[in-house]
Amino acid sequence: HPVIDPAACKGCGKCRKNCPMEAITGAVKQAHTIDPEKCINCGACVGSCPFGAITAAKEGEGMAKGIMYIDGQRPSMEKRTFWR
Repeated sequence: HPVIDPAACKGCGKCRKNCPMEAITGAVKQAHTIDPEKCINCGACVGSCPFGAITAAKEGEGMAKGIMYIDGQRPSMEKRTFWR
């Protein structure tokens, strides 16, 4: 799963708001954390962080949980629906 650098995280909450699985927690103006049990490795948080505090999962860590890849292509975030 993606990793948040606590030294770079400003606690703005943009990653938390963009996480479709509510896997990110943290108080305003404090470093946030990612719950690996909830995270599906979709990458929404990585692109939403204005401070570059979140790095993507390392290559080879596996596919996102619960998402089917068609022809090896990752589905678009804007058209993807999630379930709980």
